[in-house]
Amino acid sequence: GNGVYSTTDVVATVALGQFRTLLPLGGIQPLVTEGTALRTKVALDLQRPFGDARLYWGGGAELIDFEYRAFPQGVSREKYIVKSRADGEIYGVYGDASVSLMPRVRVRGGMRADVFTAEPGLRLAPRLSATVLLTDRASLTLSGGRYHQYVRAPERSLVFLGNVVPDSGSGSVLDVADASHVVLALAQDLGEGIRLGLDGFYKEFSGLNGDDDVQTNASGVDLWLRRNSGPVTGWLGYSLAWIWTVESDARPQEFSGRH
Repeated sequence: GNGVYSTTDVVATVALGQFRTLLPLGGIQPLVTEGTALRTKVALDLQRPFGDARLYWGGGAELIDFEYRAFPQGVSREKYIVKSRADGEIYGVYGDASVSLMPRVRVRGGMRADVFTAEPGLRLAPRLSATVLLTDRASLTLSGGRYHQYVRAPERSLVFLGNVVPDSGSGSVLDVADASHVVLALAQDLGEGIRLGLDGFYKEFSGLNGDDDVQTNASGVDLWLRRNSGPVTGWLGYSLAWIWTVESDARPQEFSGRH
């Protein structure tokens, strides 16, 4: 829901989502692996003018619940061989400010603070962006910052009849991974509510796989087309990304490209 109170815009969000996937595994005894993710989110976002600037602030909470199980093909999922579960909560607040430095240059910056119940402690995520209006219909934005999110913690594995599956006795939990990113985005207004964009990005991740000596990097481009107004709305996009890891001796490993 949203509304306007005095000069303050207020948006309240309540969301519930579930994602489920199945993947067959071959071997001496074929298995089916199943993963389910359940997310619940509540948030309050506010913004208002402040002189020549605009202020943004708000906060929210998110609950995440993951479940994994493996069972032989052709039998009920309740007759699972392996089962593991992980859950966590996130509580956060943020504050941003946006101001025009020149007639065609606008800068926005701020900070987000989150607490993850899986790893108690305050985590700060600064961010900053600058947008230049190239024409009345085209803009170029350079942005960067840091963010944090839950990732599945590494688990011990076992070999079961030729298949490697997580050990349900390992006590699956969630870890918190960090990432820094830089994005250069070009956007073009085509009229009638249609916008075309091309984004290039570079990211550095830490805390993945529970190994601080291994750094994971990603870079790529996103091409998107959106229409946010009119009788028909929607979007269409294409992404091309490269992902690689670098160990402590600075040798690139496990390079892969993804579409």
